[in-house]
Amino acid sequence: EMPVYGTIASQFNDPGTNSFYRALIDRLVEKLGLDWESIYQISKELSEKQYIIPPERVRYLAEIAEISDRYNRYVQKQTDLARQAYQLRGTIDLLKAKGRDAEELETFFKEVKREMDKDCQDVLDTWEAKKQSYRDPQFVYKVRNKEIRVDNFSESLSHQQIP
Repeated sequence: EMPVYGTIASQFNDPGTNSFYRALIDRLVEKLGLDWESIYQISKELSEKQYIIPPERVRYLAEIAEISDRYNRYVQKQTDLARQAYQLRGTIDLLKAKGRDAEELETFFKEVKREMDKDCQDVLDTWEAKKQSYRDPQFVYKVRNKEIRVDNFSESLSHQQIP
């Protein structure tokens, strides 16, 4: 008769694997006349799966991936809208400089800006000021109504400004 042991290979201290071990030791002692002794007692309990990720959280990683994908789609859409707005603004400025009518493009530009997320619009609207704040000799910000000044550059031994 062929012995069968139900085991879960990925589980530490699995009762099925332990039962197989004990039966193997007993069989070797019986067949080879060895004086090995095992203190392990065979358990009749069934092996219960121990989960690394609990069953109720089985979609945990999928949820993270979905959130990440959703965010990437949002960023791509905002990037496309910002690019369109930038291109339209450049075209409008060029047409106006040449004395041409750009009214229809102005309307389209406003539509594109309306589609953009408010936070993205705010970043774009204040971009030039932010760039300038990093070019200035000092970066100034407020904490609890107190103005903090931090040097943006260090001077090297050769008198070069290092950001």
